[in-house]
Amino acid sequence: SPEVKAGLAALGPAAEKLAAGDPDGAAAALELARAAALPRDGYAVRCLVEGGVAAVKGRMTEAREWADRADAASPGMPATDYLRASAAAAAGDW
Repeated sequence: SPEVKAGLAALGPAAEKLAAGDPDGAAAALELARAAALPRDGYAVRCLVEGGVAAVKGRMTEAREWADRADAASPGMPATDYLRASAAAAAGDW
């Protein structure tokens, strides 16, 4: 569907904005992805970007929840472990 295509297409720019240190831009770029019923892998990527936004904004519990959602949607993605570990380290949970 056009919504799914637009949602999937939004993931790359959202991740790029997050990597560039623009969590608000990343969150805004995710709007099309949030509005679409993404396939599992796409949803997992959306979860990782959502979690990254939460982590950059200091919301570590939320970041870990997004990591859990990503893992449930697409188990075994190394980025999920990285997000979970980064959030735990930032929160001081060694």
